[in-house]
Amino acid sequence: MQEKKLKWWAVALIIICSIAIAWWITVYLGENTSSFEIFTPSNKRGDFHITDFYNAAVRNSIDNEETSFSDNVLIVAIDQLNRQQSLEVINTVAQLHPSVIGLDFPFEDSIAYHDEILNTIVTNPLIIHATKVTEADNGCLRREYLSFYEKEYPAVQVGFVNIDAVFTWNVVRTFHPYVIDENGDTIPSMALAMAKVVNPKRARNLLSRNHDKEIINFVYQKIEVIPANQLNNEDIATKFIGKSVLIGDTAYASDIRVTPLREPMSGLFIHAYALQTILTGRYIKEWPKWIIWIIAFVASILFVILLQYAKSLNYIGNWLVRISLLGLIILLVYLGYRIFAIFQCYADFTIVISMLAFSSLVFDITYAIIGVIKWVSPKITCATKKVKFKHKKQ
Repeated sequence: MQEKKLKWWAVALIIICSIAIAWWITVYLGENTSSFEIFTPSNKRGDFHITDFYNAAVRNSIDNEETSFSDNVLIVAIDQLNRQQSLEVINTVAQLHPSVIGLDFPFEDSIAYHDEILNTIVTNPLIIHATKVTEADNGCLRREYLSFYEKEYPAVQVGFVNIDAVFTWNVVRTFHPYVIDENGDTIPSMALAMAKVVNPKRARNLLSRNHDKEIINFVYQKIEVIPANQLNNEDIATKFIGKSVLIGDTAYASDIRVTPLREPMSGLFIHAYALQTILTGRYIKEWPKWIIWIIAFVASILFVILLQYAKSLNYIGNWLVRISLLGLIILLVYLGYRIFAIFQCYADFTIVISMLAFSSLVFDITYAIIGVIKWVSPKITCATKKVKFKHKKQ
């Protein structure tokens, strides 16, 4: 007996319901739909976006090639140095003709630091000092002095060094260009404060974007690190001329953060990459969500229609459709990676991938339920007839 086919309106209803339910699940899951643990390193299990895969893949391809370090930014590592030694490092760097110096560490209150070198440093307009911004009881932001001399020298140039991460496992992808404290004062980030000194035009371009947060470009160029004990090397000393130099600890355990790259890094590096993003003007763009949603709906509808057509084929046809779904997902991930590598643009296809997966799953479940009903229905009818027949005989 030939299987009775569903009418066209029933098929259309199944397709529409499959897409609608898939859309609801995708929206309900929200940000979790951008987490694919197949790509997730163990230190990012709680916070991973597919764009992190783009960053790591692009950086891997850069590391496999001979690439130059940043033309704009240098890091000087003062790991395991005390503050008096750090003062001497700052003084040495200042004599190497950098365009600006950012200090990513505080000086505690101590009479030992009241010397000629410190006085020279706090009056140098090319040196940006670290400050901190915390949330007050009333919900407003409040500046927190980190170094004892900030009150003694109120004209000192500062930049806040807060990292945009609530927990240690949060991936740092963005930075705040500036914040406004409870007194209405605008406090720039370390990156913006340094950019204002070395390239005011680039700093103004950043501010004109009017973004509360900016995505950090981690993959344009690598940042070179110079150990403090190599500053007397003449070849290395020439690298400082006209560069923006950040000085701080590169291996301070409590300051190590997770990044979109494979390796975690200290906050010092994050400030350096944020500064480089400003100075190069290579801001990462994002595809509008409405474009991604259109692609998701169109792709899901076409694929569910293909699934419906595959039902009229044999098992090989169905397997080919499933394999094509896997291939399509891989293609979307690769396409997103290539768009980022070429155009420095995030095309987050996780919505598309989710819609494709959920719509095909709901479609299969619907037909499985129909199959069960078709299998059970005749048996129930037969059992009912038998009961009625026995009742009549009695």
